[in-house]
Amino acid sequence: MSWATSRLKHLVEIRVSTVDKKSIEGQTPVRLCNYTDVYYRDSIAPNQEFMVATATSEQVETFGLRAGDVIITKDSETPDDIGVPAFVAESAADLVCGYHLAVLRPKPGAIDGQYLHWSMSSHWVSGQLAARATGVTRFGLRTDVIANTLLKVPLPEDQRRIARLLESMGREVARTRGRLRRLAELITERLGALAERLIGHSSGVPTRLKFICQVQQGWSPAADPIRAGPAEVGMLKLSAVSGARFLPEHNRAIRKELLDTTPWEHWALQEGDVLLTRASGSKHLVGRVCRVQGLQSRRLVFSDLIYRLSPVSGDLDSDYLSVALRANSLRSTLLERTRGSANNKIRVEDVRELSVPLPEPNEQRRIAKEFSMAELSTKSLLDRIDQQLNLLTERRDALITAAVTGQLDPSSYRDSVAGASS
Repeated sequence: MSWATSRLKHLVEIRVSTVDKKSIEGQTPVRLCNYTDVYYRDSIAPNQEFMVATATSEQVETFGLRAGDVIITKDSETPDDIGVPAFVAESAADLVCGYHLAVLRPKPGAIDGQYLHWSMSSHWVSGQLAARATGVTRFGLRTDVIANTLLKVPLPEDQRRIARLLESMGREVARTRGRLRRLAELITERLGALAERLIGHSSGVPTRLKFICQVQQGWSPAADPIRAGPAEVGMLKLSAVSGARFLPEHNRAIRKELLDTTPWEHWALQEGDVLLTRASGSKHLVGRVCRVQGLQSRRLVFSDLIYRLSPVSGDLDSDYLSVALRANSLRSTLLERTRGSANNKIRVEDVRELSVPLPEPNEQRRIAKEFSMAELSTKSLLDRIDQQLNLLTERRDALITAAVTGQLDPSSYRDSVAGASS
């Protein structure tokens, strides 16, 4: 296979977007492909959900997305998390690229769009961008840095072959990840069924939460994507409330200047707190519950995507409350009441109106202890699933880099794809 090394500017047109999230009277209504749409998706298509905004006719012409384009994130909180790509699978007249992003439009005959996407996904390219990103508290890529990024480019037919095989590998990996995540969900659902049985067989009288506990929404200050260090305060990420475990390492460091001017202790987590996720773009992440355990010396606050539920008297045990909220029927009730278009949101009033059986304190503690023993036995299973997901991602990334830099013989691509998903 014949390979050439070329700078990106010789292969694509680079368009750094100037379209922000505003709606201005007199401008053209558009759907805006924003930073998070690119960061969390491998591909962009018109049937996905986007923010509504406006743009000038010139911006629509310049930054309107076309099939075959590749969009990359050009700004980040850290240099090693920059240049994340997404492939534009289909175009639409009203779909426009938003701010903090750059559009890479392949020049005719120079490079295949899908191959470009996989190349930008490789460690070889991301390493170049990370090394040349500039900034102090926020990092960005200058247009000349993007333009001078080096790519390995084989002949057109080989580009398409590599892209097809990596696409096949991507689908296999996605299917395997889906199966692993579904297994984790089934484990969580089984625990929810146990919680349902335990509280359903209790002697408690159904009582609305507004009479027995407080519901507090969290705080989401500007935070860095890196984890808080020992001397820092971290903001808990939504993923920390996994449904079966509390994962305190899932946090982002809050900027010090904000801590000096805000009473952050109001949202500080304590051992035994009961947390409930209230909003997310993915419905399966809403209504998850966990009890705070293992904080050790960490200083963490919970974000405004999370509620904290605190008993107002000794009549309600916090451990029992966390079990009751895990019951499948209660979570289903909350999900039925979610609102919002871009995000699924649970209102505080809906939480306060939930009814849970309220047995005597001794019975509450017995139920909580029985549930805790069952929950402990599932932790190792969930940990193993997490390990498999991480290994799968590492193997996928290594194969992408090898494929687009000529380190992998074409005849071995299919074997490597199969191995990535096994």
